[in-house]
Formats: sequence, C-alpha cells, structure tokens
Amino acid sequence: MTVQWQSEAKRYQKWAEQWQQYQVAQSPNPQDPLVGQLISQNKELEEQLERGWQMYNSQGMSLVAALTEIEEAKTKIRVLEGQIAQTALDHSYKQMNSTEIVNDDEVAVLRKEQEDLLVLLADQDAKILEYRRKLTELGQAVTDDEDTDT
Repeated sequence: MTVQWQSEAKRYQKWAEQWQQYQVAQSPNPQDPLVGQLISQNKELEEQLERGWQMYNSQGMSLVAALTEIEEAKTKIRVLEGQIAQTALDHSYKQMNSTEIVNDDEVAVLRKEQEDLLVLLADQDAKILEYRRKLTELGQAVTDDEDTDT
C-alpha cells in the first residue's frame, strides 16, 4: 500500500515539475522579475535543505559518539565496582586473619595460664596431703571428708 502511495506521489511530483516548466516556457517574458524571484527563492530553499541535511548528519554522528562514550563509561564503572568489591573482600579477609591471629595468641596465653594453674593446684593438693599426714602423725583426728588419701 505504501509503495503504491509513494509511486503516485512521485508521479504527481513529476507532473507538477512539468507544469512549472511549461508555465515558465509560456511566460511572455522569461526574464520576468517574478520568474527570477521564484528561481532565486527555489535556490535558497535548496541550500537551506542541504544545510539541514548536513546538520542532521553531524548531529547523528555526535549522537553516535556520545552513545559510544556512555557505553565506555558504563564499562569503566562496572570494572571499578568490581575492584571496589574485591578490595572490600580483601580488607575483610585481612581483618578476619588479624582477628584470628589475635584469637590464636589469646588461646595460647589462656593455655599457658591453665597449665600454670594446674601446676599450682597439684602443688596445693600435695601440700594438703602432706599436712594431713602430719596431722595424723601428731594424733589429730582427720575426718573422712578431708581424708581422701587414706
């Protein structure tokens, strides 16, 4: 349907051009000021049309360049966001490792303290047993609750 319409429009345009040429040829004086004015006006309009097409093409190229620049910026943003995420992960990993090292150090200190306490407890238990024996040797009564060795 549009193809038929376009062909009819072209046909009518040709007829209009032929009619204009006929009218110019039929003019009693081809140098008539009106004909010259129409010709110059026609040239001005064609020049304006050409400038319009040039502007349209340059704006199209500017638009393509701007879209390309935007896509490049989006790509850079994605890369930088990935780097930020990786840096954050690295930072949290380092913090976890330093916390783990501190915790390992604390565990080592606590184990050492526990060993020291066990040694002191063993010494105290040995002294208690020794004092009980001495009390029993001196004839003092030691109850069963206190006597764990006999």
